Amino acid sequence: MHRIIAHIGDAKCGSSAIQKSLKFCRLELEEKFSLFYRTGALANHALLISLIGEQTSEDPAMIGSRVDEIVDDIRQTLAITGTHIFSAEHFLKIGPKKFSEILNRIGFEDYLVDVICYIRSPDGFYLSSVQQQFKVGGRYTTPDKFARPVSSWLDDWKMHPKTRSLTVKKFSRDALLNQSVISDFDSEVCNLVGLDSLNLPERRANETLSAEQMVVLQWFRLEHLPKHDRLRHPESKKLTRFFFNMNATGMVGNKPELIPAVRQTILDNHMNSFRKISKNYGLEFELLRGSSTNASLYQDAKRPDEESVDGILAILDHELVEDLKRIVDTAYKRFATSNWLTPRSLKRDLMRKYRVENTQFIGALRKYKKEINLAQ
Repeated sequence: MHRIIAHIGDAKCGSSAIQKSLKFCRLELEEKFSLFYRTGALANHALLISLIGEQTSEDPAMIGSRVDEIVDDIRQTLAITGTHIFSAEHFLKIGPKKFSEILNRIGFEDYLVDVICYIRSPDGFYLSSVQQQFKVGGRYTTPDKFARPVSSWLDDWKMHPKTRSLTVKKFSRDALLNQSVISDFDSEVCNLVGLDSLNLPERRANETLSAEQMVVLQWFRLEHLPKHDRLRHPESKKLTRFFFNMNATGMVGNKPELIPAVRQTILDNHMNSFRKISKNYGLEFELLRGSSTNASLYQDAKRPDEESVDGILAILDHELVEDLKRIVDTAYKRFATSNWLTPRSLKRDLMRKYRVENTQFIGALRKYKKEINLAQ
């Protein structure tokens, strides 16, 4: 019988960091502990959902060969006795029945699954998910329409006949071992397989944009990439890398925060689900300590595809938004022919106004320019 450890997410709960850590020490895990984490050239198993007809945000033309590579990589370990680790934040939502279909397609027949899942408060999840949505388009889910039946998804996993155990953990620094999701995951896997430590290394993943950078990223998708909605695009990746490089020694702009009415709407939409999670798994969430204020909740006054994200953000420096737009417009339209990164006065103003170090700011711009020029 095969033993499967399924890390099923949730999204925005450190999944990318866990996956990068597992991939980094894959050979050592196999040699020392017979723990197999095979993903082809990727770091996670997200594309495997395409085996059962589920859609991903990747270019459909590229998916087939990459999925075949992952499946071939995994099949090489089927004849070896050991534990197989799967990790993808999509697994929580697609559920255990479809996950079993994926395993069957790969070639697993006789197996049981130990499930590990991290859950975060819905308001924090919402902000992170909006950032993620802007990487693939200019539209986002408005707060009144944002509701995720997390407790029902967990119940499905818990009750499935192939599930041997289900571990649900709160994703927050105070609840994680050593304030690290990687250390915590390492410990949970060891508890399941009877080891002391896997020594998984720390890995960074999915840095956070400032509120102003979120607004500019949405604007960029709508302004420059309107025909590529709901698909990842290399120009979006370049822009987010530019922002991350700009933030290397400190976030440029304000930390994203929701206006109170929006936050309360999201909490109200998830109150019953998180009460069940708290009761079933012994987790405490701040949203359960109070009740709805019933005060001026968010009203969807515009169609979602016309909604600007600045309407849900509590703190926003509009001058910085316009400055960043000027930089991006200059870069995207003129870098290929211009010898100047941006006008000198603009560079000086930005560094002075937003306390961006000269080397940090210029370095980020030069990397951005190089990426754009290479694509010409």
